[in-house]
Amino acid sequence: MSEGSYLARYARLWSMGSQPTSSIDWDSMGQPEFDRIVEALIHRIEPADATVRAYEGRGGDGGKDVEVLYPAGNRKVYQLKYFLGRETGMGVSRRRQVKKSLKKVMEGDVPPEEWVLVAPCKFTPADYTFIDQLVADYQLEHAVWDRPKLDELLARHLDLAANHLRHDYALEMIKIAGMEAAALTNGAADVVDRMHSLGSVIDGVDPNWGMDVSRVDGLVCVSPRAKHSRSAEVAPISITTEVEFGAEDHVLRDAFRKSVGFGSSRPVRIPAENVRSFKIEGPPLFAREGRNGEIELGIHSEARLVDRPVNVRLLGGGGQFIGGYVGVTKHVGRGTEGVTLELGFASNLVTLEMQFVPTSPNSPVSAALSYEVPEGLMPEVHLEATRLMLDLRTTEVLELEVDGMRAGRFAGVGSGLLADTEFVDVLRTVNQAAEDLVVVQRVTNDRFAMPPELDGRSRAWCRAIRLISEGRCVLAPDLWRPTMTLTPAEQVGDSDPFYQGQPVTFYARRTPFTVEIYGRKIIAMPIEMWHPAVRVVDAASARQSLLAGEQVKVALAAAEPEQRWWLVDAEKYVGADPLQLTAWDLEGIDNPPVPSFVAELPSEVSGE
Repeated sequence: MSEGSYLARYARLWSMGSQPTSSIDWDSMGQPEFDRIVEALIHRIEPADATVRAYEGRGGDGGKDVEVLYPAGNRKVYQLKYFLGRETGMGVSRRRQVKKSLKKVMEGDVPPEEWVLVAPCKFTPADYTFIDQLVADYQLEHAVWDRPKLDELLARHLDLAANHLRHDYALEMIKIAGMEAAALTNGAADVVDRMHSLGSVIDGVDPNWGMDVSRVDGLVCVSPRAKHSRSAEVAPISITTEVEFGAEDHVLRDAFRKSVGFGSSRPVRIPAENVRSFKIEGPPLFAREGRNGEIELGIHSEARLVDRPVNVRLLGGGGQFIGGYVGVTKHVGRGTEGVTLELGFASNLVTLEMQFVPTSPNSPVSAALSYEVPEGLMPEVHLEATRLMLDLRTTEVLELEVDGMRAGRFAGVGSGLLADTEFVDVLRTVNQAAEDLVVVQRVTNDRFAMPPELDGRSRAWCRAIRLISEGRCVLAPDLWRPTMTLTPAEQVGDSDPFYQGQPVTFYARRTPFTVEIYGRKIIAMPIEMWHPAVRVVDAASARQSLLAGEQVKVALAAAEPEQRWWLVDAEKYVGADPLQLTAWDLEGIDNPPVPSFVAELPSEVSGE
C-alpha cells in the first residue's frame, strides 16, 4: 500500500473517531471487555470524593458488581449483566437473574439506597415495567443503562471507545506515513494540529491515564495525567530504581537521602553512571525497563496540603518567648524515613525546611533556611524576613499551628542554623536598614520599595531621621555645607563677625528639612541645626550683595573640618538640657567622635 493510501485510511479512521459516537459492537466484545468499559465509565462519572469498589469474581460477591460509597454514608450498586442485543428484551431467564441479583444486594449487611442495572441490550416496555415493579418492593431509587444509554455515555468519553477500538496497525500507520517528518507548510498551526492528533491517539490507549508531552531545549518530557480521581487506585504506576554511590559521591548521596528518604522538594539528578537499573510498572503506555540515562527524582506535595496558614512560636532557653510569625505551608513531602515540611514566611522571602521522623518525637530535627531577595518589596517585608532568621538562630523549641490547630513541637530547630558569621552580619545590616526605613517612611509619608543597594551614607541618614523623630539629638552623618538665604538688613556692618566670615556659633531651623536617601529626595519634619563654629563661605561677596540691597544664598562651612552639625526637633526632644547626643549604633558603621563641648537650645531659633 502506498504512503498516500495509508494517510487516506488513517484520515478516515481519525474522522470516525472524532464524531460523537462510540461505534462499539457490544455483541462481539465479550463479558470481560464489557465489564472493563463499564467500570471505567463509572470511575469517570462518579464524583471525586466517592469510593468506587469493583468486585472481582462475579457471583460470590452478594450480587454486587460495582459499589459506590459516598461521604454522606449512602451507597449505590451497579449491577452489570452482559445481556446481548441479539435477543429482544430480557425474557424469563434474564428476569430471573436480575431478580435474584437484586435480592442478594438488598439482603446484604448494608443495603444500598440506589441500584443501577447495566446491560448492552434494548429493553422492551414490558421489561421496564418489570424493573419498576421489582424495585418498588424495596422502595429503592433505580436507573437503567441500556445500549442507547451506554452509547450516549461513551460519546461523552470517546477515549474509552477509542481504547477499545484501538489496533496496533493504526499506530504503525503513523510511523510509516512519516507524519513527524513532513514539512510544516503552515508553521505553528501544523504543529498544533499534529499535537492535537497525537494527543487524541494517546488518550485512546488507556482508560485511566493520559500522557502529556512537551519538548524543551531538545528534551522530550512525558508526564502521566489521571483521567479521573481514582486512576492511581485502579491502575497504579510504580517506579523502581537501583542506584550506587561511591565514596566520592557523598554530596549526591546526601541529596538522594533527603529526597527519597524525607521527601524534600529539591529534585536530585542522578548521573547515568550511578544508575544500575530503572523500571516503571503500570499501564503499557508507561511501562519500561532499562538503565539508559540519568534520573531526576522529585517529590511533589499534595495540593490540599500547600498554602495552608501556619503560625509559629519561637522559644529560647527555659521556654522564654522569642517571637511569633505567620506563614504558609510550601511543601509537605513524605519519604521512606521521614517527612519534609517547608514553611514560607514574609511573602515567601524566607523558607524554613524541617526534616524529621514523625513517629519518633525525640529524634533530632534537621532544619535549613533559604532567603530570596527580589526587588520591589517594601521594607516591612524585609524587616520581618531578617528578624525571623535572626530569631531562629537562638530558637531551641518551635511550636507549630496549621489552620489554627496544633501540629507539632520541634526541639533543636535553631541548632546549626546560619553558621556563616559574615551572612549573619549582612542580615543584621538589612534588618537595621529596613527597621529605620519603615520609621522614616511613616514619619515622612513617603512610601517606596526597599533599595537593592544599602550605602552607608543613606543608612546613617535614615537612622538620624528616625532618632530625631523619636525625640533624640544626633550628629549629622555628612560633613556637608548647608546653605541659607540672607536678606538685606541694617545690622550688616563691619563689626558683625558672621558677615566678616569669622567662625560663630550658629542656630537655624529648617522647615522642611530635605535630604537625599538611597537616591531619593526625602522631605522630613522641621529640624533645628546647631553648630559650635561655622563661617560664611566667600563672606566678602555676600556682604557686598547685602549692602546693595540684594538677597544672597551663602554656604556655611565648619571652622574645624571634623566638626559636625547637631540635629534635633525641639518640639519632640525628650532629653535634658544641655543637649544630649544619641549615637547611631549601626552595624558596620563607626559612630563619630563625641564633641567635648555642650550645646543648648535657644529660646528662639531663627532660620529659613
